[in-house]
Amino acid sequence: MEFAPDGKILITYDDKTLMQHSTSPPYKKVGEVLTNEKIGCVSFSADGKKLVAGVSGNKFRIMDWPDWREVRLLDGPGTTTGSGCPHSLSADGETLVTLHDSNIYLLDVQSWSTLGRFSPEGWLWDVAMTPDGKKIAVRDSSSIKLWDVRDVQNQATIYTGSGVEQIAFTSSGKTFATFANKTVSLWDTQSLKQLPGLKEESWNIDVMAFSRSGRVVTGSKDGTLKLWNMETREPSSVLKACKEMLSLAFSPDEQSIAVGCTNGKVELWNTARGQLLNTLDGHSGPVRCVVFSADDKLASGSDDKTVRLWDVATGRQLWVGQNHQDGVLAVAASSDGKKLASASKDKTLKLWEVSTGNDLLTLVGHKFEVSAVAFSPDGKTLATGGEDKTVKLWDPETGQELVSFTDHGSRVTSVAFSPDGKTLATGSWDRTFKLWFAARNDEVTAAQQKP
Repeated sequence: MEFAPDGKILITYDDKTLMQHSTSPPYKKVGEVLTNEKIGCVSFSADGKKLVAGVSGNKFRIMDWPDWREVRLLDGPGTTTGSGCPHSLSADGETLVTLHDSNIYLLDVQSWSTLGRFSPEGWLWDVAMTPDGKKIAVRDSSSIKLWDVRDVQNQATIYTGSGVEQIAFTSSGKTFATFANKTVSLWDTQSLKQLPGLKEESWNIDVMAFSRSGRVVTGSKDGTLKLWNMETREPSSVLKACKEMLSLAFSPDEQSIAVGCTNGKVELWNTARGQLLNTLDGHSGPVRCVVFSADDKLASGSDDKTVRLWDVATGRQLWVGQNHQDGVLAVAASSDGKKLASASKDKTLKLWEVSTGNDLLTLVGHKFEVSAVAFSPDGKTLATGGEDKTVKLWDPETGQELVSFTDHGSRVTSVAFSPDGKTLATGSWDRTFKLWFAARNDEVTAAQQKP
């Protein structure tokens, strides 16, 4: 049963009948409506204008209140055949949260699109949304967990016309860059307006890196490495690196660039002098990814199934991680330099201790190869993207999957956090990039229930 927001009407249901009763003497039934499905639960929007009934067949009846006019009969998410219960409606009636198949779905009532999906551990029993629609409470067999709804909301989707390969933010967060169809595009984060791009023939660029200060370096199959003046949008220096380079990365001080090569080598270049500093030789396959850590170390991942850590100053190999079962496609370093994450074709993500090379955790959840990974600035959240079209957020301390986004229509190729950690950008072969609210609120808690 459910009270109307004004308290004057009580809604009850019996099998396939919704009934309304006056809460004032003589407490009579004042109306009813028949449905074709068995009713499992009902909820009101706070303004009293919408009534949602979860009914059998995993469906939702959305009705205008108080005239009982049915607006829509909609299929629920997931594969369960039960009723659309439990569920909870936001105060404005625009957002619905529901439990299905051990997942928590957040749905836009107007478009009936999925805003996001939680995949918490445990057997889930109940879910409720705060009246302001900002938080979700979930009850399992032993605890109540409170989630910030911003964790699963999509801010914007931009169509680029071609598959997005890379995406990166500047340190100010005001600008970010995307790489799609061999073209580097610059964007204003606030307005999402495209800024003037590089003065370069698009077919000349095969890989790019974007520094925190907004510098751009691009590489081409013929071995041409270009550093760009971002005021003039023209090259400031042109270098000759390895042919068919696959990955690029700026060092934290932007004085060096690492180049991952098809021949299995990693080249280190000085950005000021345009000088080759060192060539790191150890991989037996193409180097798909490179990343600098905060303590003058460099990590590389390769088709040879290994992750390698190097001392940038000496070029010495410090350790080799050999626990992946297939090629390594992406690597990321935590901001404190203590952890390294690697994403692989073997469908897993691994966390490594930088100081020892110890394999700390293996994260399993993607159905196909994992192609992108990034740490949040505070190191408390890890984002991944994969061939299964999903973006996932993880707790790097426990390995728990926190959230799964399913809105992309093709392989997710890149993930990046804004400097404040509140926005996650994702790029995909579906020709879009998306911006998401990604902040994990400090109020997200787990409260143990007493038996």
